[in-house]
Amino acid sequence: NQVFSQQPDSLKQVKINSVRKELSLDRANAEKVIRVMDNYKLNAKAVIDNKALTEIEKRTKLDLLIDDKNAQLKMLLSEKQLEKIVPTTESRGIDRSKN
Repeated sequence: NQVFSQQPDSLKQVKINSVRKELSLDRANAEKVIRVMDNYKLNAKAVIDNKALTEIEKRTKLDLLIDDKNAQLKMLLSEKQLEKIVPTTESRGIDRSKN
């Protein structure tokens, strides 16, 4: 992931340690989660900044990006961990009713 790999080492460490602590993950899985989230942010910004797209097209593309991000995170995290890291506005397909 370009975003993650281009950050200063100190910022990477802070992000990794934060995700590890919040989600009780090992370093390798914390890095995977950060890559998924950073990739989503990069792609979402590109969609938002694309002046050629209508608002409806942007919303559709953003919804697809959210679904893809959540699917990738579901392969890495439990439902409880997902609830901690995925904003409620982006939680389609995540069961929050168990709490």
